[in-house]
Amino acid sequence: MSSQIADKLRVFPWFWAVIVPCLTFFLISGLLKGQSGGYQSNARVDSIVGQVKSYNDAVQSFRDKYNALPGDMAEAGKILPGCTGDNGADCNPHAATAGDRIVGRIDLSKSWKEQANAKTHVPAVSAADESVLFWSHLRKAELIAGIAESVADGVPFAFGVTHPAARIGGGFIVGHLDGSPLPKSLAPKYSGIKGTSLLLVSDEVLRGEAEMNEAEKQAITPLRAGQIDRKLDDGRTGTGYVQAYGSPDCFYSKKSETLYSKFLFWWRNYSPDEGEYNEVSEKKSCGLIFRIAD
Repeated sequence: MSSQIADKLRVFPWFWAVIVPCLTFFLISGLLKGQSGGYQSNARVDSIVGQVKSYNDAVQSFRDKYNALPGDMAEAGKILPGCTGDNGADCNPHAATAGDRIVGRIDLSKSWKEQANAKTHVPAVSAADESVLFWSHLRKAELIAGIAESVADGVPFAFGVTHPAARIGGGFIVGHLDGSPLPKSLAPKYSGIKGTSLLLVSDEVLRGEAEMNEAEKQAITPLRAGQIDRKLDDGRTGTGYVQAYGSPDCFYSKKSETLYSKFLFWWRNYSPDEGEYNEVSEKKSCGLIFRIAD
């Protein structure tokens, strides 16, 4: 009996001598892999920050020159170059809402899906078509690139054609927010944004194949969303001019903490609280909203 115990004691140190270095190797390798992979992602973060700023500048330039919001400018076909139809009618917003200083429907937070999950109407038949004309007006004013110069009636919405693609994945839609909070199922800490706003959405959301809060079907990870928010605003999911929406995984919650996430928080010397991004998640669970005009 004593010899068996002695044998086990001799094996025990060798067991840990093999296991501990292996575990350490895989742990450090994983962390270094994430760090090295982050350099390219950080470049994309900087790129999309520049992209959002360029759209903000384009809208301000358009307003300064034409005293109107792109997409909402009455009789745009008589003013902007390259407009087709009778007297450029294909560039004109719907007469009932043209010039009301609202791009698209009155409240994007309730109607955005109808604006996004659609085909072009040329000429416009409703206020929702202003959300496509917005990009077309900026393109014809030579303030942006990245979309088609003109599109025909009935063209399915697509990034790079009717809407600009984002350099980090997905792309942008636009509309007017009235300041009311989004449903908690989309953004638990969202305080509301008022004004013309961009939404960063995934291809699946644009095509109507995924909801705004569907897990792993959004445009970016919480880490990238947090990085973008910190560069442009306050870095919190539900306050300021940049706010988040998405699946529950996008948002930090103590209830959702795991041993792995606790370890990563400790490793990064980071103590998140409610209202922040769940930056340990690698799932594409976030979208972002950017206010760009009153």
